[in-house]
Amino acid sequence: RGGWIMFAWTLLPYYYLVYVKPAKRPVVPLIVFPALVVGLFFAVLQVSPGTQERMNRSQGFKSFDYQSINTASSSRLDIYWSAFESGRQHPINGVGVNTFEQTMREYFPPQADKAIWPESLTMPHPHQVILEIWSGAGAIGLFGFFLVWAAMWRLWRNATPAQRKLALPMLMPLAVLWWPINTHRGFYPSELAAITLFFLAFSIAALTHHGDAK
Repeated sequence: RGGWIMFAWTLLPYYYLVYVKPAKRPVVPLIVFPALVVGLFFAVLQVSPGTQERMNRSQGFKSFDYQSINTASSSRLDIYWSAFESGRQHPINGVGVNTFEQTMREYFPPQADKAIWPESLTMPHPHQVILEIWSGAGAIGLFGFFLVWAAMWRLWRNATPAQRKLALPMLMPLAVLWWPINTHRGFYPSELAAITLFFLAFSIAALTHHGDAK
């Protein structure tokens, strides 16, 4: 589920540039692709108990009150509340990176359902990248996060087509992992941080490469 959510949205511009824009009849890919996605979804729904359970839970949404939304979203409101509140109480540098699992219960909302959250149940990260950075590193972390996005966007805008072609394979994983509405990957795990720095280094090298191609 996390892979689908992250990759599908990020690959939409790629799909448009490669399949829709060059097509002599754009209506064909615009119809075929959504039809395939819908067909695949219903196929998965038929064979996956986990997907069926998630759909049944989402269908339990009946009103816009806290408990109804929280239940339909798999207790996401409780998690988001905890992450936001921990950052609000420590706005400069947060409560410490990669510590959400240890601190989340301290900032739970008063209306959190104790039946959903027994003492042994925690979450490794807030399931929302902006809230995770806000919780773990406060305003300093958010400033750094958006500064990197702004710097990479500026490099991309100033790059030649050849430089962009070199950089795109390294930028795609970064866009998938760390676009601002990512909800399914922790920002701070060490292996992902190492991969991020690795791809950033190659992306910057590609976007600033001075070759003969224009």
